[in-house]
Amino acid sequence: MNTLIKNDVNILKCIAFVFILFPFISHIYSVVFPILYDFSIAKIGILIIILTVITSTLSSQNEWYKIRWHKDIIYFAPFLLVALASSIYNYDLYVTKYVAYIFIYFYCIKRFFLHNFIFKLYVNILVITFLILIVIYFLALNIDLYTPYRVENLDGLSKNSAMHTVNHRAQIFYLLVFEQSDYSGIFNIPRFFGFSREPGMYVMFIVPGLLIAHFFKMKFQVFILGCAILITSSFAGFFVLLILFFLAILPSKHYKTFMFIMLALLAIEILFSKEFLSFVQSDESFWGSRIVQYVYYADRTISRYVYELSSFSFSGILFLSTKLSYLLILYYFYRKIKIINLRIVLMFFIAFVLLINKATELLSPLFIFYLSFIDYIYITKMREQSKLT
Repeated sequence: MNTLIKNDVNILKCIAFVFILFPFISHIYSVVFPILYDFSIAKIGILIIILTVITSTLSSQNEWYKIRWHKDIIYFAPFLLVALASSIYNYDLYVTKYVAYIFIYFYCIKRFFLHNFIFKLYVNILVITFLILIVIYFLALNIDLYTPYRVENLDGLSKNSAMHTVNHRAQIFYLLVFEQSDYSGIFNIPRFFGFSREPGMYVMFIVPGLLIAHFFKMKFQVFILGCAILITSSFAGFFVLLILFFLAILPSKHYKTFMFIMLALLAIEILFSKEFLSFVQSDESFWGSRIVQYVYYADRTISRYVYELSSFSFSGILFLSTKLSYLLILYYFYRKIKIINLRIVLMFFIAFVLLINKATELLSPLFIFYLSFIDYIYITKMREQSKLT
């Protein structure tokens, strides 16, 4: 009887993940799934609370109403305090979404969704959606699907949709983002956007998903997601894969390699001074426009740090505090990675941090979901060690 109930709960969790949790973790970087909820985090938040109650009620604990203090929240507290101070300073309430994200992480995902079948399901969703979208993509290359599905022609998109700012693109069948005039991709064909508004956001799903598939030895899924990365022609995706390749071939010693790579990347960023930038811009073809863009953003970041450190303004304190509190969260998970001591987990951590950091949200639902994968491996290893002892 208990086994039957457990199986029913697991099926319910899978259904909930597909229709509630996956749209939630992807809603910032996807232009498809937000349509389900019209960009309303309140609607999906209510659904997740209901999901938490149902799942917990059916579980053996049956204690959904007991919200216990989790000691690890202390690592997230500085980030919330900085977000609260920023909300007060800017007269807005955006701190509430971070409170919701962290609550969902600790009291929904971490309590009920740390299972291998959930992460395998995530990989399979990526594979299935890619196979569907790639068919539409090749159809769009040969049939004029761009004209009727230009974003400016679509009435079904939310007024808050980020796609309204890119009218030169189409959202074919409300699924695939397609840019007819783009020939910067591999083989001089339009780049594959997937269900995101740009390839750089799509690889935020695909690259970590590939590493999860590799962890679970899902060879077919690894191959398919590898093809997906290739056809996106995403500079960010290729750059992260290059770093992962070097990590994979390095001798298996310890995590000092990780520290060396991070320090090296920091040194490279510092070297991108204004003098070097002016040289690159004078001969853009030497590096390519995307390299110039990244150098420009690196220079702006360095200039921002110098300005904020020298000004001692309240906004400067918030800027630096946000970065430091964010690093504290990363340190919390890096400690777990050191205990896990698996190279693939370190590669996963580096991949999603580098990819998501190029986006606007530091602590997004997708970021939290990836952190939960590290939690799953950590908890699994702790259980195995406890059995041995």
